[in-house]
Amino acid sequence: EKPPFSFDVSVWELFWGIHVGVSVSFLPRGGEKDPSIIAEVIKKHQVTIVQFVPSMLSVFLVHFNHIELNMNCSSVRHVFSGGEELSSGLVRRFQQKWNYSGQVKLTNFYGPTEATIYVNAFDIQPNQEFVSIGQPIQNTQLYVLDQKSTL
Repeated sequence: EKPPFSFDVSVWELFWGIHVGVSVSFLPRGGEKDPSIIAEVIKKHQVTIVQFVPSMLSVFLVHFNHIELNMNCSSVRHVFSGGEELSSGLVRRFQQKWNYSGQVKLTNFYGPTEATIYVNAFDIQPNQEFVSIGQPIQNTQLYVLDQKSTL
């Protein structure tokens, strides 16, 4: 659990973990802003799934070289990213630095604030340049409307 409880993503992190039956690890207050603390908690609790807003994922990737990253975060198998635009440049850096072996999956999530939590998901493939907002998640439908609110 990285984001503050007031950020809508925290709701998803808490309840998704409960829903799928996994443990949720909490960072100490303010730890969500410190890559070293995040990595320490990942290593200590052998975290397998972690969520980053793209700006923090960028900071995290800059903070560590690929050897340190893979030593401290070797348990991670899936990185979720959402809350901001996930750029193709950041995806490229992720693939080169953290996922060069192809063992860490990256998923881009999208959802407008009005939806409270994510409504789309897109699994990024190795060496993929294009980043989409993806397809609707389970039990969700999306409609593209014009300025007159017609399909």
